[in-house]
Amino acid sequence: MASSYPATIPDLSLKSIQQHAENVRTQQLFMSPTSTRNIAINASGYAPNVLVTPFRHPTVVTTQVATRNALITFQPFGSRLIFTLSPHYPVGVIVTGEHPSDPAYTFTLVPQDIPGRIYVLHIQHWHAAPPVSAQMSPSTRNRNLSQVFVAAAQKQMPPGFSPSRKLPPVTIFDHARIVPYARYVSLRYTLNEYRVTNLRGKTVRLSPADFYRKGVLAVSFWPDNHLFGHGQTRLFIVTHRAPSQGNFIGFIGRGD
Repeated sequence: MASSYPATIPDLSLKSIQQHAENVRTQQLFMSPTSTRNIAINASGYAPNVLVTPFRHPTVVTTQVATRNALITFQPFGSRLIFTLSPHYPVGVIVTGEHPSDPAYTFTLVPQDIPGRIYVLHIQHWHAAPPVSAQMSPSTRNRNLSQVFVAAAQKQMPPGFSPSRKLPPVTIFDHARIVPYARYVSLRYTLNEYRVTNLRGKTVRLSPADFYRKGVLAVSFWPDNHLFGHGQTRLFIVTHRAPSQGNFIGFIGRGD
């Protein structure tokens, strides 16, 4: 139950801060996609709070006018919303996603004299719509990737990409030396370019299938995937870009 009196700003001494830091709580909120009930939660009236949502890009609707003395402020951070609340007044907000089919929920945020909290919103049996790139038809996606490969092969910056200095390591694969040459990143993809040198005195044929790993979208060679004795070619690999993605693709040589 919400208290009937507004929150007051406590004495922020070092001892008090340490005590509040130890008492930070995480509250789980379980909702159905069709729920229309109001969700009343107690939030800190003097410290930032975090609402973790299942939406890819959450949005907030409130009737307050944006002023210096606003009752509530929101800062989106990925799928999270970091918010601060006036210690004197409850605030009603609606939280939803960017997609028209995303469910919307009404919250009443009640300020309390408590440490900042973390609220995790779970929508049962519901998943966020995939990114626009994942909704492309295979032909459209292949055409876009082909344009990326052509630009890189012509030593031009692929559209929508920017250079990166984080190059993967040098690798040996089937008696071919693979040296990273350039790396480009976009909002959704990473493009790594390599120089491949045949370490044998006889012809080696490389296959795109040899370089497909989890997360790899496309593989291409320029000008060819046939390497004559001690010859060279260029290898391009496009992968999904993700926060947890490492900076290299591991190659495992088959040997003789």
